[in-house]
Amino acid sequence: MVVERGEYSGATRAELQWASVTESAAGWYSVRITDATGSVSPAPARLAVTPTIVGQPADQQVARGQSALFAVGAEGAAPLTYQWYHNSRILLGQTRPTLQVSNVQPADAGSYTVRVGHLTPLGMEYQLSRAAILSVP
Repeated sequence: MVVERGEYSGATRAELQWASVTESAAGWYSVRITDATGSVSPAPARLAVTPTIVGQPADQQVARGQSALFAVGAEGAAPLTYQWYHNSRILLGQTRPTLQVSNVQPADAGSYTVRVGHLTPLGMEYQLSRAAILSVP
């Protein structure tokens, strides 16, 4: 097994496995297969390590004029980045692990998601939360 930083020690089997993967393992991996007739190197494979969402935002039912608070719990390489969305539209400036919707109105009803990101050797990697539904009866 060959990695972008050189030979991967001890990788002489048909598969490469880790017990635990961290952001530092992200990168491009390729294999060189050799036998008596020669060698071949198939296309490299990309290993991406996304942040892990450990606490999803919860659905809420809030009366008109009240506030709703959404929160996400995430793990990954610091610093983590956050971006909230309402009905798949970006909420400008909403870049914290919590989102407060004040003075809720019927137009605020719908789905809320958050995209959590972190930097890896391959660039930014993201994980999208489940959609939390805000109902305004």
